[in-house]
Amino acid sequence: MAGAAISRLGWGADRSPKPNIILVLMDDMGWGQFGPNSDMFDVSQFNPVVVERAGGLRPEAALAAAKSAAPNFSRLSAEGTRFSDAYVTSALCAPSRCGIMTARYPQRFGGYVNRDIETGGIPVDYVLPVQMLQKSGYATAAIGKWHISKAKGGMERGAGQHPLERGFDYFFGFNKFGTDYYDSNILYRNYEKAQAKGYLTEQFTDEAIGFTRRSKDRPFFLYLPYNAVHGPLDKPAPDKYLKRFDTGVKKADNFYAYLNAADDGVGRILADLKQQGRLDNTLVFLLSDNGASGGSPMPTNGPFLGFKGQVWQGGVRVPMIMWGPGLVPAGKIHRDPVISMDIMATALAAAGARMPAGYDLDGQNLLPALNGQRKQPLHDRLCWAGQLAQQWNLGPKDELTAPPAWAIRKDNWMLHYWSSLQRFELYDLATDRGERQDVGDRHPDTVRELRAEYKQWFKGTRKPMMLGEEYWNLLNPDNAKTKAS
Repeated sequence: MAGAAISRLGWGADRSPKPNIILVLMDDMGWGQFGPNSDMFDVSQFNPVVVERAGGLRPEAALAAAKSAAPNFSRLSAEGTRFSDAYVTSALCAPSRCGIMTARYPQRFGGYVNRDIETGGIPVDYVLPVQMLQKSGYATAAIGKWHISKAKGGMERGAGQHPLERGFDYFFGFNKFGTDYYDSNILYRNYEKAQAKGYLTEQFTDEAIGFTRRSKDRPFFLYLPYNAVHGPLDKPAPDKYLKRFDTGVKKADNFYAYLNAADDGVGRILADLKQQGRLDNTLVFLLSDNGASGGSPMPTNGPFLGFKGQVWQGGVRVPMIMWGPGLVPAGKIHRDPVISMDIMATALAAAGARMPAGYDLDGQNLLPALNGQRKQPLHDRLCWAGQLAQQWNLGPKDELTAPPAWAIRKDNWMLHYWSSLQRFELYDLATDRGERQDVGDRHPDTVRELRAEYKQWFKGTRKPMMLGEEYWNLLNPDNAKTKAS
């Protein structure tokens, strides 16, 4: 029964009704902070930098908090498919969100860091997959943190970058890297300023439920980018969440309470859909926009080195699940590499919608791989072009000056290039997923092969919209200098 449903879902538009689609995006939630992933590592594998900075938080208490913080996420994981090797296109939120919404690498239009997107936004001539969902009859809404239109003028009517001009029927949220959870003054409902009411995570949830109720006569696409657990987290979460945690460290308790509020919100949305009789025809994606920052409490990014803003795995490898009764395999862990660009490509396939002729996406439809119709990996390679930034690792504010860095994953190999160190590093993720032992000297042919693969990908990129051409040149593999050369 499930296999047949999945087969129908992946191929064409001849079935009815079309599934509702929900994309939940968490903000700065690390791979290790996602409770279901706790079965894939233990406290002995925590990043030692994180343990050193724990501030009295015991690893065991932190892991217990992560396990208990998101019971609804855990249920969706158990009833759906979890992706152990899921990635985003950037270690920073704005270009990462562009990769999700366009299903293309943001570097293709010059999006490498937040300031690039805040300067130029997604080009107005880009067709977003959500526009094709809208054209195919979907009611569409974006509720939460947008952060993919340019900061100055991008949200003005007629600029071509407002959600209402990019395929969404309804928008409630803000266009910035973050905002206060209480009394935010940058909220908008469509084009008009909106008033904050209570705790922002709960307000986003209420808005989402209102949207689904208003769209009863149509299938819907709900993009729900919560700003949790991005800062500021200086004010205590509501007591009904905060009282559930007692790690011995108030900062950690508050962090997991903020996470718990988003989890509770997703649970409320799904419960309301069940009451509407629409849950069984709903497809849910959930992931984070990048890895946890260096100041985030354990387990942050679990066994992986690096943080938000860095092209280590800790910056670009994220928790991700896909759920849908009878539509997605239950209790499965998908271990081949996938990337956030695949989500909207999958949503199009599920809806029976297509991009305009000749408009290619980098994302791939996940459904054939999940239902056994595709045996080969979805991606020949995955590439990242970004930085080795310290700003989100409790270091200097260096988004505009951090040294460029790039990486490529092919099969189980991960190659990094650090311009500041003038060094390549190669890791075998099959035996060293935490990237502790560089084996490049033992596999020079693999280093050359991956460098050539990255070079081919880099030909399809453009120089940054904000940062100078010198920055882009250091991401060019032809300019990669090594101390040995």
